[in-house]
Amino acid sequence: MSMAAGEYVSVSSQADVEAADLSIERHALATNHDSELDELTPIYIERGLTAELANQVQLLETGDISPIIPEKDQSGAVSFKIIKMITRTEDHVANYDSDYIKIKELALRNKQTESIKKWQTDKLKDTYIKIGDEFKECVFISDWIQ
Repeated sequence: MSMAAGEYVSVSSQADVEAADLSIERHALATNHDSELDELTPIYIERGLTAELANQVQLLETGDISPIIPEKDQSGAVSFKIIKMITRTEDHVANYDSDYIKIKELALRNKQTESIKKWQTDKLKDTYIKIGDEFKECVFISDWIQ
C-alpha cells in the first residue's frame, strides 16, 4: 500500500510541476511573444524542421491550417507545403502512462526503417539498376550508381 501511495504522490507531483511549467510558458508567450518565439524556433529546428516551418508550427493551434509555405530542397527546386495541426502536445517529459503508444509507434517505425535500409544495402550489392544519363548528376540518398 505504501509503495502505491508513493507512486501516486510521485505521478501527481510530476503532473503538478508540468502544469505549473505549462502555465508559466503560456503566460510568457502571451506577455513576451516575440522573445518566446525566438526561444522556441531553435528547438523545432533541432527536431528537423526548417526555420520557416518552425515559425509556422509554433503559431498553429489544434485545427489550424498554415498559409502556403515555399521551401527549397537541396537541388534548389521549390516545393510548397501546407501544415494542418491535427493535435498539439505540449512539451513534457515522456512517461509510459500518456506516451506509451507514441513510443511504441516510434520504436516500430525505427525498426522498419532500419530493416528497409539493411535490405536495400544487401540488394544493391547484386542488383543492376540503370540510371539514365539525365539523372546521373542527381543526389541520391543511397549509392545507386556503382
